[in-house]
Amino acid sequence: MWFSERKTMILSEVQDFVSTLRSTFSFLEALHIPTIAAIEGIALGGGLEMAMSCDIRICGEDAVMGLPETGLAIIPGAGGTQRLPRLVGKSIAKDIIFTGRKISGKDAGSIGTCMTCHSSFVKRQSSSVFPKLPPLLSLSYQYKMKVMSANPSTTPLGYLHAPTVQLYNSIRQGLGRIE
Repeated sequence: MWFSERKTMILSEVQDFVSTLRSTFSFLEALHIPTIAAIEGIALGGGLEMAMSCDIRICGEDAVMGLPETGLAIIPGAGGTQRLPRLVGKSIAKDIIFTGRKISGKDAGSIGTCMTCHSSFVKRQSSSVFPKLPPLLSLSYQYKMKVMSANPSTTPLGYLHAPTVQLYNSIRQGLGRIE
């Protein structure tokens, strides 16, 4: 939403809007299928926050990304200040968030905001990242996402045991069919 539209909103409308964005992006982040953001052009504010909710981000060289709200004394409300440090590390995230600096597609590829940066049509590149996943690999993907989402400092190692056994049994069943 453009800032000019947001200026006319009353506080409750802003809160409802940001709450909807937050829950939508959290839903996107929690999907059990791989998600890819193909970024061409501008991804500022909510656009970048949505892209950061995806598993993989691919951008064009001409892409421009950032959280301009931070330069206006507004904190991004849909998770940008939490997701950016996870992607690029605290130091780079602080630079982008404290200064409101925009980053180019080339920079995004090198600092980790995006997985890769392409000069050619990004959507074409993004479709080749994940082939259609067979069911067993889909289960494996879901397990990998669960493990990567776990907080290593607060998650007991036993938490990961049950999915490991389930995955191993599925693999054994699949391999048994190959013989």
